[in-house]
Amino acid sequence: MAHGVVFGQRLIESRPGCDEYGCRQEASIVFDVWEYLCLDHYEARLLAGKVYEDIRAERSRQDAQWGGPDHDDDHGGEDWIQFIDRFLAKAVPYTMDTTEWYDAMLKAAALCVAALEAHGRRYGGSDG
Repeated sequence: MAHGVVFGQRLIESRPGCDEYGCRQEASIVFDVWEYLCLDHYEARLLAGKVYEDIRAERSRQDAQWGGPDHDDDHGGEDWIQFIDRFLAKAVPYTMDTTEWYDAMLKAAALCVAALEAHGRRYGGSDG
């Protein structure tokens, strides 16, 4: 009986030296690709941590500028979409390798978090 993990829509057969994070020896081509992706997993987690730190810092900046939850809770769904869209549009002229692109996307991401927090406070839910 084959044991495996689901990867996308495929069942990947488990092999000796493999776990749910990837393969370490005797890998098939699928496992070779998975292992390659996992080698960068630590770096990806560090980068993701930096991104989340940047989003948290931007949320703090926005709260200081606009008044936090008291201000945020005055906005409805359409308002949030317009705010987010405004910053997404600011990213359009730039390529991903620019500070301007990153800053615009960061502000949009922080606004998404603010919208979800406001939604949670209004309707209940995660971290609201």
